[in-house]
Amino acid sequence: MGLGCLFVLEGCLSNTYQISHAELVRLAQRPPESRGEHLRALQQTSVGADDVGSEEEEGTPREGTPGTPGPSGSVTLSTEHEGGAPLAHRAAHASDVTGHNSSGYGISRHGVSGHGESKSSSGSGSGGVLGGGKAEDAIVIVAIAVVAANGVGIALAAVEGSRFDGWVSVPPDQPLLLISRNGDQWLPLAELTERDAATADHGVIVDRASVQRLGRAPLDRKGFVYEVELGAATLNAVGGTRDLGFACRTGVGYFPTQALGLLFADQVAFGSSHDRNRGAIFNGRIAAELEFLPVQAGRFHAGFYGELGGALALQDLPDRSHGWSGLFVGGGFLAQIDWTTRLALNLRGGIAALPAHPASTLLQRSYVPELTVGISVY
Repeated sequence: MGLGCLFVLEGCLSNTYQISHAELVRLAQRPPESRGEHLRALQQTSVGADDVGSEEEEGTPREGTPGTPGPSGSVTLSTEHEGGAPLAHRAAHASDVTGHNSSGYGISRHGVSGHGESKSSSGSGSGGVLGGGKAEDAIVIVAIAVVAANGVGIALAAVEGSRFDGWVSVPPDQPLLLISRNGDQWLPLAELTERDAATADHGVIVDRASVQRLGRAPLDRKGFVYEVELGAATLNAVGGTRDLGFACRTGVGYFPTQALGLLFADQVAFGSSHDRNRGAIFNGRIAAELEFLPVQAGRFHAGFYGELGGALALQDLPDRSHGWSGLFVGGGFLAQIDWTTRLALNLRGGIAALPAHPASTLLQRSYVPELTVGISVY
C-alpha cells in the first residue's frame, strides 16, 4: 500500500499552478512590476489540470490550428473540432509573447436472511435470530471495505499533504495562460489588464524553475471534506457491551464555514467476545453528523461532534446468530492539528447510545465508548 501511495503522489501532482479569478482581478490592479512579488497559487494535480506542458514533436502548431493574435500580443487558441476529434490547439511558445527563449509553453486543451423466529420492534428497532455465521460473513465483507477506504484515504493524504496551496513569487514577465469562455490566451503577467482578468475564469502558470514558494496558506475547511479514521470501540453485544473491537470510520460532507461542517458518516466495529458466549461480533452504523470546531490556538483546533442515525448489530453464538437494529445518537470531542492548507490530523473521542439486544423498545440502550484517529482532507 505504501508503494502505491508513493506512485499516486508522484503521478498526481503537476508542475502547474492555478491562479483564481479573484486573484487575477487583484493582480491586475497592482503595478505591473510588483505583480509577481506575492500571489496566491494552487498546485494542480495531473487529473483535471490544464495541460500546458506538452509540445508538438517538431515544436510547431499542427496544420489547420493557427493561433490568432489577441490583445497585448497574446495568442487565442482554437477550440474547433473536426470529425468528432479535437484538433490540436496549442499556443505559440512563450518566447513569441515575451521575447525570451522559453520553449515548452505550448498547450493542448482537453475537456477535462435469516430463518427461525424474529421479533418486531415496538420501539426504535427490531431484533431476532439469524442463520449461523452471519456476523463472520459481515466481518469479512467489512474488512475488505476497510482496506479499500483506507487506501483511498492514504492516497488522498499523500497527494494533498504535498500539494502546495499558498503564496509564490514569480518574475514580472512570467508567462500566464488565461482560461476563459471566449478563448484561452498567453500573455506576460505584467501585461495583464483589468479587462483580461474580468473575463478570465482562472489563470495558469508553469514552474520552469521560476516559481519561488513563499509559504503555505493556513488550514481552509470551507468546501467538501473526506475523512477516514481508525481506532477502537466497545462492542455492542447480546447481554450488553463487550470487549474492545477494531473500529473504522469514514465521512464525506461539506463545511459552509471554517468552523461548521455537515457530513454523512459511517462506522463499523468488529471483534470477538471473550466470555462463555464467545463469538464474532459486528457493529455497523450510518448517520448524519455535525462537526463544530470553534477553538483555535495556532495549529491546534478543537470542538465537538454529534450524530444521529441507524445502527445494526450481529453476533454469532454457539447455537445461532443474533441480529438487531434501531436508532442511535452519539457525540463527543473532536480535536485537529492542521498539517497543510487542505489536510488535518484528527483525534475523536466520544460515546454512542446504541440499540441493546433485543432492541424492542427505545429505552434499551448500550452505551459504547470509542476513540479514533485519522485525517480530514478538505
